[in-house]
Amino acid sequence: EHYGKVEAYNDSTDEVTTAERYSAEYKLSYLMSETDYLYGNIRFVTDRFEDIDQSWAYTGGWGHRFYDEEKFKLSTEVGAGYKTYDYDEAEDREEIIVSGYLDFLYGLTETTDFTQTALVEYGEDNTFVETETALAVAINSSLALKASYTWRHNTDPVDDKKKSDTITALSLTYDF
Repeated sequence: EHYGKVEAYNDSTDEVTTAERYSAEYKLSYLMSETDYLYGNIRFVTDRFEDIDQSWAYTGGWGHRFYDEEKFKLSTEVGAGYKTYDYDEAEDREEIIVSGYLDFLYGLTETTDFTQTALVEYGEDNTFVETETALAVAINSSLALKASYTWRHNTDPVDDKKKSDTITALSLTYDF
């Protein structure tokens, strides 16, 4: 199985840019059974306001699908990997990480889904946590309108950067 995700996030207040973040992710999963799989994942992030010129996370591990129905899904992943942080101003970092991921979907109606994801990347220097809670309403078979709340947390951000950040968003998603 192949999974890809591309995100762009920009925000401004009074015509002054207050957030600028871009990310891309690709995951390849090899199904060992109906419930178990091995995966390899690459994730790229650049965030102007967190001083991240580019950050790469390379992880691999084992995943398990507890439920995989059309309107009820629950899966987890656990793995290990390597993460780099190239900062604009601060000293660059790299570290070995242990990663965990949770993916939950519950179909509220035929066209409305509730989703919850959680990612943890634990390293010796920094632990990164990202959760997203969302409600998606299908417009047609490929497009959906999604309302989401994302929380990101770094245990040891560089310089005077905030440890936590939240994003509330309305977005258009495309599934194929």
